[in-house]
Amino acid sequence: MFPKSEKQNREIAGVSILRHWVRAAEGKRAQRNRKSSPHTTCDNSQQAERFMHELGIASSILECVQAEAARRPNSRITKVGVKIGELAAVDCDALQFGFEVLVKDTEWEPVALELECVPRMQRCSKCAYDFRMTEFDPSCPLCGDFSTRCISGEELDIAYMEVEE
Repeated sequence: MFPKSEKQNREIAGVSILRHWVRAAEGKRAQRNRKSSPHTTCDNSQQAERFMHELGIASSILECVQAEAARRPNSRITKVGVKIGELAAVDCDALQFGFEVLVKDTEWEPVALELECVPRMQRCSKCAYDFRMTEFDPSCPLCGDFSTRCISGEELDIAYMEVEE
């Protein structure tokens, strides 16, 4: 574990690297768009803001890993698994990248982040049928009723940590 000031510096460096990555990706996308339409523009600030959200989540995951490691001083955490629901508004690639930036060149670098995507599932109130909602149609495919409720797909949870004793 490193002192808080170094951690803050690492997060600031991670943000700079992330913004550079976003600008590079947006530049490539803008070049592709210019070929099809000369009037297309990209809003880098919105894209960077979206990736900043994932960097904050990655930082929270790392804090949980550090807290668990502090509870188990004679062990080593090798992997952390996170369940991300379809409705959680999280870009898995950005989260993975943000986590890698935060752990790079630290004692936490060997920790692997494994992401599991959880689909949006609905349950019919009338016939209790569970189904995956597609194309924004919440009606039950079995009985046609519209009174369904979301039963999964909103998750953003640490599912497990693999620990070597």
